[in-house]
Amino acid sequence: MIRASRFLALALALLSAACGGGGDSSVETPGIAYGEYRCALCDMRVEDPRFSPVLLDRDDERFAFDSIECLLPWIRRHGASIESLRVWLPDYAEGGKLHRAESMTLVRADYASPMGGGYAAFKDAALAEKEAGARKGTSGGLMAFVLGNIPGNGE
Repeated sequence: MIRASRFLALALALLSAACGGGGDSSVETPGIAYGEYRCALCDMRVEDPRFSPVLLDRDDERFAFDSIECLLPWIRRHGASIESLRVWLPDYAEGGKLHRAESMTLVRADYASPMGGGYAAFKDAALAEKEAGARKGTSGGLMAFVLGNIPGNGE
């Protein structure tokens, strides 16, 4: 019951953020200096822009991740206390250009991501679906992966 309520709180926080609730939605894409930041979860250097998400918490504290597979458990662990989560995901097809997470589609397949989880994100949903099919992977939105609602996700 506690785990279910924690996930519900996380879902509400993410939904609120995705719908513009909480936080300053006018914040421009937060840039990071690749090679200088360390991953907020695993402490590895954040070096590959194609896989490196960034989030700002309600206090505008910046958290960088070396991979999407590090972002997901970080959100799960901190989600219940995050009321205004703003996440930017790197567009794999654009070499890592950051876009708000709610406009992105994640694909989990055979990508050589830094932590080996195989996650990549795409702004173009049709391209994401094509990639997922060609690589025999799975696709969906950030919230679906955080909550484990993706068939074959294995998390």
